[in-house]
Amino acid sequence: MRRFSALSLITLLALALSACGATAPTTSTDATSATTDATTTTGTDATTMTDMTSVTATDAMTSTDAMTSTDAMTSTDAMTTTGDAATDDLLAAAAANGNLTTLVTAIQAAGLEEQLNGVGPFTLFAPTDTAFANLPSGVLTALLADPTLLGSILTYHVAQGQLLATDVSKATSIPTLQGQPVTVTTNGTTVMLNGDTMITTTDIVTTNGVIHVIDKVLIPSDVTLPSGT
Repeated sequence: MRRFSALSLITLLALALSACGATAPTTSTDATSATTDATTTTGTDATTMTDMTSVTATDAMTSTDAMTSTDAMTSTDAMTTTGDAATDDLLAAAAANGNLTTLVTAIQAAGLEEQLNGVGPFTLFAPTDTAFANLPSGVLTALLADPTLLGSILTYHVAQGQLLATDVSKATSIPTLQGQPVTVTTNGTTVMLNGDTMITTTDIVTTNGVIHVIDKVLIPSDVTLPSGT
């Protein structure tokens, strides 16, 4: 009976130890699984964060690209709305100036439109409306009624070739279509024609030449103005 009890006790202890051994691996497996899950979760989170970062960076690039495109359009628009005389010939550019209307009228009255709309190139020294208004009383009216005399005066304002401001300032004399030359004197940035006529605006470039605006009407030495009224 005692032997049986002893055997029973040993058996119970063995079973208990066996039960403990089975529980330990399970615990280890659970820990490993938990660690794996944590790692997987962390990796997934990291991937998600990376994706979010990637999206954010992509969005930022997209936004920057949009701004760049808008800036480029604004610049293009600004360039498009800026007047460009190079799209006009001499007569059209003079008409668009707004301060050369009398000159345009005189060119038309003298029948010089076709010549000044030609291939050229030409350099036009363009008197302002004020310059024509400063002629002696009645002279402008008389000139408009005499196309030949008017044409002689107007062609004295035109030179063959495209002479930009730098070219004019280096010259001492410029031949004109009228036949008489225009003298040039330069003092610093001031350029005078025939000693008393100032170039006030330079380098209005056109498709067939260039316009320089002047503050007086040039009168060739071999022309006598008609008497005023």
